[in-house]
Amino acid sequence: GRLDTVLSNLLESLRIITIRIAPFMPRSAAEMWSRLGLDNFDGVRFEQAKDWGILPAGTQTSAGDPLFPKVEKCPKVEKCPKVEKCPKVEK
Repeated sequence: GRLDTVLSNLLESLRIITIRIAPFMPRSAAEMWSRLGLDNFDGVRFEQAKDWGILPAGTQTSAGDPLFPKVEKCPKVEKCPKVEKCPKVEK
């Protein structure tokens, strides 16, 4: 139904985003690829981002820790010039 179409479009969009961010965020892209239930990320070529609808039906996705965690504002200083100085940031 409609939900299946929306989710399929979302996953295809994430697949394309993953390919496009790979040149400057290779580890995050590889993790996204894996979470999309796909394999052989090393064999993916940038040109494949133009193809739509190639994600196999029934592909199982997986969850994990956030790839891009929220950056918390330092509570002690209006603007933390260096994150390392913020007492709330884990190292």
